[in-house]
Order: sequence, then C-alpha cells, then structure tokens
Amino acid sequence: MSGTTPWPGSGAGDGYALTPGVHGNIARRLDSASKALDGKAAGAPPAPDAGICSAAVAAKLKSLTESLTGVVEGLSAAADAVVDNGQVYEAADQASTINPHGS
Repeated sequence: MSGTTPWPGSGAGDGYALTPGVHGNIARRLDSASKALDGKAAGAPPAPDAGICSAAVAAKLKSLTESLTGVVEGLSAAADAVVDNGQVYEAADQASTINPHGS
C-alpha cells in the first residue's frame, strides 16, 4: 500500500507506520467512487426493446440499480470510517513516544 513503511521496531512485533495524510487520501478515493456511482444508482435506465424479454431485462436493470445503491452507501460509510480511524490513529501516534535507545 502506498504511504506505508515497514516499522523499524525493536523486534517486539512486525507492523507498519503510515505517512501523514494516507487516511485522507484513501477516504477521498472512496468518497469519489461513491459520488461517481451515485448518479448511476439514481434510477434504472429505460428498458431496451428486447422483444418478449423486455420485462425480464427491465427487472434485472432495476435489481442492478438497487444493488448499486447499496455499493454507493457502503463506499460512503467506508470513507467515513477511514476518516474516523485516521483521526484515532493520528491521535495515538501523537500521544506515543518511541525511544529507540530504551531509556
């Protein structure tokens, strides 16, 4: 993942450190994807003339649109969660002090 670096720990465990702004970048990408799909989820397109299958195609288009609405809501919720967790991460990072010399 871009913005992550291996943790230069003391051998107590493996981990990663995130560079500042990574959470915001991820949240913006999720939010952008949500907004891009939101217009598509606004309503099913008109059913094409598919002869005797027109009703079935229209039903599938409606189902797809409803599913897309759930994806939009999920992306938006994920963006919010990343922002919230980013704030927690940054607060914990600022509150911690690491002394590589153990004193």
